[in-house]
Amino acid sequence: MIIIISMTIISCNNCNEIQGIEIPELLNRQIDDSYCDTLDKAIKLDKEAIIKISTYKISDAGGYEHGYVLIRLIEKIGEQEYLRAIENLSLEEKKSIESYLWAGLGYGVNKIYKTKKLNEVLPLLAELLKR
Repeated sequence: MIIIISMTIISCNNCNEIQGIEIPELLNRQIDDSYCDTLDKAIKLDKEAIIKISTYKISDAGGYEHGYVLIRLIEKIGEQEYLRAIENLSLEEKKSIESYLWAGLGYGVNKIYKTKKLNEVLPLLAELLKR
């Protein structure tokens, strides 16, 4: 019985970190294993994975944490690489990404960017997301 309970608890914990990008607790409760796999592939510059992780639908406070993860992804792969991956998305998809990024900038753990605006941190991306 203890083994079954332990296995259940372990299997419910989706992922805590992917290649140095922390997956915060609230976000971890909303995601499945495909989120973690997709993030891992996105870090490895898989264009489809970058698009998929960027357009993932996350609700409530998990959206702030998802925005934080997207910012960390962009830091890891570079703004230019990220731009190339998402440049052909619809305006609606770009607006969704923009809202996650704004939320991620204000996320409490993200002290570097907390008082910054998106166009100060990622100027090229901020411009692309408007068109």
